[in-house]
Amino acid sequence: MCLDVRSWERAAKAIVFFDQYLKRSVTQVTHAAMVNRLFAYHGGPLPALAEMFAPAKVTERHPEDLLQAAEALRAIPGVRRRLAMALTLLHEKSHEPLPEVEKLPVHYYEEGIRSFETTLKLRQIVAFEHWRGHTACTLGEVIQKVTAGSHATLDIQHPHPSPGGPLLRLWHRVQGVFAKFLGGIFPVKPPT
Repeated sequence: MCLDVRSWERAAKAIVFFDQYLKRSVTQVTHAAMVNRLFAYHGGPLPALAEMFAPAKVTERHPEDLLQAAEALRAIPGVRRRLAMALTLLHEKSHEPLPEVEKLPVHYYEEGIRSFETTLKLRQIVAFEHWRGHTACTLGEVIQKVTAGSHATLDIQHPHPSPGGPLLRLWHRVQGVFAKFLGGIFPVKPPT
């Protein structure tokens, strides 16, 4: 089943709604496809979704690919050199331009709705920056500005991190992804 909702807010609400009313044995959300672009509305019809989401135009993303790329770093001798290479890999991947139409796995049942909302909100910020003329803006740049507290050029609803606020949750999410990524490269030994 596919559901076209035309906004990330509606997509997040739909996931929660259908999870409450449909048994998971019957249906589960697995992926979401999104357009990483904003459209000006001039009173006419919006672009046709069928054309926009044609399979040839959709770039399917597999976040696990980054972990597989990190496997090669295990062979690098020296923790500092390995860490430098891991940081370089993360930086390069996060600063690649987003495709216009992208399909990502949704991990709602493992991570909850906040993870999905954060993923889409960050992409909306990138799209907004592109719409404003900053076409070189990348996901990595947005994450850096949000986590560093530099909100001067971004339209973010909650500009100051508050205890338990969305920016603090975003920072913890980024830290978790980073720790998971590095955990595959630098195995953590449990304390003895």
